[in-house]
Amino acid sequence: MIDMLPCVALPLRCINAIEFDSTGIYCLTAGNDRSVRLWNPARQLHIKRFFGPHNYHVNDVCLSADSAHFVSAGAEHSGFYWDTAEGKVIRKFNHGGSVACCNYVASGSLICTGSDDRNVRFWDHRSRGAVSTFNDAKDGISSVCERDCVVVASSVDGAVRSYDLRKGLLKTDYFQKPVVNVCVSTAVEDCYIASVLDDTVALVEHGDVLARYRGHTCDNYRIHCALDPCEEFVLCGSSSGTIFCWSLSNNRSSSTVPGAHSGPLTALAFSNPSLLKDGRLVRDLEKNVIDSLREKGSLLVTGGKDGYMRVWRFYGA
Repeated sequence: MIDMLPCVALPLRCINAIEFDSTGIYCLTAGNDRSVRLWNPARQLHIKRFFGPHNYHVNDVCLSADSAHFVSAGAEHSGFYWDTAEGKVIRKFNHGGSVACCNYVASGSLICTGSDDRNVRFWDHRSRGAVSTFNDAKDGISSVCERDCVVVASSVDGAVRSYDLRKGLLKTDYFQKPVVNVCVSTAVEDCYIASVLDDTVALVEHGDVLARYRGHTCDNYRIHCALDPCEEFVLCGSSSGTIFCWSLSNNRSSSTVPGAHSGPLTALAFSNPSLLKDGRLVRDLEKNVIDSLREKGSLLVTGGKDGYMRVWRFYGA
């Protein structure tokens, strides 16, 4: 069940990406208004707008673990490294095409960016040039994410490439259509879901497609997909503005929210499910976290072409 909460209505343009901080309280959005915005979604509070260096739309945003810095990926062939408190750009990361995606990797020590120039690049924020560049893709990079120093990059060439930074290995999974987004599992090694332009979300483990989830439409939009915090459900947006939710285990549609947005639903993200105790993440309370999420629901934020950010409470089945 997915319940809508009160949300802030601002005259924004298309929201392309949503990123929560490590506490799950605040989130950043990247949009076509050439800016990054900071929110407290549970309180329906817009806190700050970061703007200036982007001349075109902002495609993606990622936040450091301590929230002191963030990176914005822009259509003007550049990514920018920001000081969150000061609201100032510290460093610029250049590509030969629109920068589609960004993420912190290697325990936050490196920044990874993917671009329409077909390159995946790694940056140390203390140096000007790229630390490493991977140019294996035959077309633009659409998303990058990481689990245990394995960086997973999806591409419009129809491939998902996994770079093991520790072992120096590359593994490639091929699809028949462009892959526009990936989300890695935190519970299962070498497992991810991929949003593919054949109007499916594929569940892949160790290179094998275990399931395909259908019902939504992409229509060439970069439609995001996500696993719920308990990793029991697959969620995805749609060009129709509907939220789709499937049970991970039986491949059946659990629920839909028609009209969640008046245009394509392009971005969605869950708040971080980890509990904080004395300022530290408590991993041994994982069962309590899951029980709490099932009882109270987890926070889900969606964004779309209509420019609205909507806040939901997700209860699963």
